[in-house]
Amino acid sequence: MLDNFDNEYPLFKRAAELQRAGLARRVLVPVPFSNEGDEAVAEQEVANTFARVAGLKEWDVIPIKTEEPVSLNAAYRVRDYIVTQQIASVTLVVPTFRSRRSELIYESVLGHSGITFRCVPVQTRATRDTWTYTWHGIQNVAEQFVKLQYYRFWVVPRMRSIAAKPSSASVHAIDDP
Repeated sequence: MLDNFDNEYPLFKRAAELQRAGLARRVLVPVPFSNEGDEAVAEQEVANTFARVAGLKEWDVIPIKTEEPVSLNAAYRVRDYIVTQQIASVTLVVPTFRSRRSELIYESVLGHSGITFRCVPVQTRATRDTWTYTWHGIQNVAEQFVKLQYYRFWVVPRMRSIAAKPSSASVHAIDDP
């Protein structure tokens, strides 16, 4: 499965390598979209083009609505899809600087469903050695760090406390403050 929030081609390339190595029969490609119509079609077409160019043999596009908190709601949507498809294990292909947050979220969501999970970080634009060379690299690392703290200290603990309460409230409905 790809952690496909920014349509980064290296993720598709790494997933194709894992597929060729026999480690994945098919690849799940969540595609976030904020609107229906042309924009949603365009997002799916970009993902399909990346998948074809990378040489993926079999992939499923999973449309994800961009509702806050986006990553958590995407994880629930993906989990629901995985459960209905009776998939027992998932390898998440994720950009390196986003990997810890994605791992935290998917472990929290998939772990309760009995789905085996592992994370494969992929180097995308900036590397561990070069991210400080540009303002965009610094900005990306700072943004990923802040988002990790937000999910670590706010979203995931709230998700767990809501899930622990006996009620009909949906865990999907965690709102930002």
